[in-house]
Amino acid sequence: MAQLPVTRTLVCDATLGALTMQRLLVAHSPWSRLRGWYGYQPNSGDRADPGGLDGVLLTHTSSIHTLAMGFALDVFWLDKGMHCIGWQLNVRPWRCSWNLQAAHVLERPATSIDRQTLNSVCQQRLQLAPLRSRD
Repeated sequence: MAQLPVTRTLVCDATLGALTMQRLLVAHSPWSRLRGWYGYQPNSGDRADPGGLDGVLLTHTSSIHTLAMGFALDVFWLDKGMHCIGWQLNVRPWRCSWNLQAAHVLERPATSIDRQTLNSVCQQRLQLAPLRSRD
């Protein structure tokens, strides 16, 4: 089983194949998983915006909702070892989705991801690292 951070909510760096996230929120508790993106916005790419996120990792769940979301999500389903076992692109607001074989879910703001990037993600393991300074 993959080693997960011990805190309930953590912001860290992450990579999944060719996808790189500099600010990934890790939600461990039922409350933080339910909250998900609430109160956060997608990263605008502006270094002056410390509140933006590149993604949310929901641990120990196989389903998501986009109720009251203001933007669509790209969803990556992960197994217990944090390997990508599938994806669903552009999940619009007010939708529910699930994958019964998944143990964790990675959510990212919907972007146009090319087929080569998607192929690099398939069967790759999500790598987490402590948040680095953005000097």
